Amino acid sequence: MALGALCALDSVVLGGSPGINIREFAELDDGQRIFWREDRGWFGKSVNSPWPVTSGRDLTHEVLEVTQPDDCRIDSYVECALEGLRGMALNIDPASVYSAPFRVEFDVDLKEELSRVAQFFDPTSRYGHNTQRPCR
Repeated sequence: MALGALCALDSVVLGGSPGINIREFAELDDGQRIFWREDRGWFGKSVNSPWPVTSGRDLTHEVLEVTQPDDCRIDSYVECALEGLRGMALNIDPASVYSAPFRVEFDVDLKEELSRVAQFFDPTSRYGHNTQRPCR
């Protein structure tokens, strides 16, 4: 089993800004993908950027933040996923959910958008071709 989030550019545009739609899934051992929550995402700028997407790594971080449970009764994402899957009348072994890896996937349109906006985040264009900004 694996848990994950499939991210896509939302077809609805608010105020000229594209949105990110997140569909959370469980991929069962037989390869079947079950979408158990589809109400996450954002429009316009992301939490940490004026752009809806910046880099794949930054978007992954945003997705991990946005998919956290809203319900104070639930202590962890895994418990939320388990509750969501059980709510679909699936016979899921809790141990398989707790030990499942989590991955974030981007659809084709989102990958293209990441490539398109990458030019605006190129450090060589901001700091000059011969100057490298040190990573800390």
